[in-house]
Amino acid sequence: MLEKRLIKNLQRLKGWLKDQNIKAFRLYEKDIPEIPYIIDIYTPESKTLAVVYEKGNAEATQDKTESNYQEIEKSLKNIFENPEVIFKQRMQQRNKTEYQRSKFSENVYFITENDLKFEINPYSYIDTGIFLDHRPLRKTVRNILKNHPHSRLLNLFSYTCSFGVYGASVGAKTVNVDLSKNYLTWGRKNYTHNQISINDHDFIAKDIFEFLREALPNGENPQDPFDIIILDPPSFSNSKKMDYSFNVQDHHGKMIRNILPLMKPDGIIYFSGNLRNFKLDLEKDLEECLEIKDISKKTIPIDFRDQKIHFCFEMRKL
Repeated sequence: MLEKRLIKNLQRLKGWLKDQNIKAFRLYEKDIPEIPYIIDIYTPESKTLAVVYEKGNAEATQDKTESNYQEIEKSLKNIFENPEVIFKQRMQQRNKTEYQRSKFSENVYFITENDLKFEINPYSYIDTGIFLDHRPLRKTVRNILKNHPHSRLLNLFSYTCSFGVYGASVGAKTVNVDLSKNYLTWGRKNYTHNQISINDHDFIAKDIFEFLREALPNGENPQDPFDIIILDPPSFSNSKKMDYSFNVQDHHGKMIRNILPLMKPDGIIYFSGNLRNFKLDLEKDLEECLEIKDISKKTIPIDFRDQKIHFCFEMRKL
């Protein structure tokens, strides 16, 4: 049953993968209720990596989980030549049992996306280093920036700086901000992998609210405002590096208000996230400063079955 579905999905995507030269894509997304997993395929050079995320019932028995793993692994090996299958779990197990099929290592691989090169690590972290669902938005941002010489891009919650790489690849000056120094180090490597000098761009390890306060210490307009600002926060965060617990539903209005002075006239915020029940809630005066469009559906790739994998708003400064 699973193998037939994987083959069907692969056939549907085959022409698109070839035409777009896609090296990382989502093959399966809980298509079959009894097999509630996500399967992402990465094809660096001549190798095939299958990263499998469990997203189903946290109380599933170990025997059932083991049976699913065996079926997934068998199906993938029947379809791809010598794939390496890596199992991960996103949810918190109540009994704290973890099913791990690969040893954690620092081995890294490289994939290309729209002629850009990105380093991935499928072993040591839950996520591999690039969010596949933002592939269309990254391309949109690059297309806008390449038509505007001397543009500036602010990449908040930058993770491994893929949006920054896209912007820098067409000559934009980029500023990447993330709380994690490790992810920013990874981001610098992504710049270097694309022959982009890191000396021409900024990588700032700070809490976003702290960065925004320091960017406008006296409430004045910045000397170098931004053409595009990427705002892609986590749904929740209670990092020990912060003195508060972050919740995107509660904090997004304050973030956007603090970001607005950093934008050029007609500048754009791309605000996205993964909270499934998120409701945009801005105060009236803030809404009147922005032209807001819900572009969620337009930014979800064709290889994603889940049409609510993220929300995305385009906010243009009036």
